[in-house]
Amino acid sequence: MILVTGVAGQLGHDVMNELYKRNIAATGSDIADEYSGIADGSPVTGMPYRKMDITDEASIAYVLDQMPRIDICILAAGMGVAGPAEELPRDLVQQQMDVNYFGVIRVCHEVLPRMREQGKGLLLVVSSIAGKVPIPMQSHYSSSKYAIEAYVEAVRMEMRKYGVRAS
Repeated sequence: MILVTGVAGQLGHDVMNELYKRNIAATGSDIADEYSGIADGSPVTGMPYRKMDITDEASIAYVLDQMPRIDICILAAGMGVAGPAEELPRDLVQQQMDVNYFGVIRVCHEVLPRMREQGKGLLLVVSSIAGKVPIPMQSHYSSSKYAIEAYVEAVRMEMRKYGVRAS
């Protein structure tokens, strides 16, 4: 089964539409609780479109508990906050890191043990060029993506021996 987060956003939605004929669990935080039609009304197979907030561990557990296995996990959920580093309110900075970094960590904490037990899996995390080259007026966004780059690289090395790939 394929898990895709962030389908309420454009990138996640496009990924979902490309994969809709496969066994996919499409999730997003800013959507109706369930949505059974995508890609011109074609139904999602195996599981309805689910509301899942990657900042809420209970929400993640609820959705993942309904999935018998996860073969591919595509983490496309994210957000951006722009403005001068010294002027952005701390609550927005915390929200930025909570979604872009800790949200990935929360989902991976549930998904990676399953993949390791299966002896295979593919983790794909959407990052940004900002994870390699910082963008002025988006210092906190860039920081969140830098953190993801390092995390996924370490996970790739750690999980390789279990048949789990990460990128």
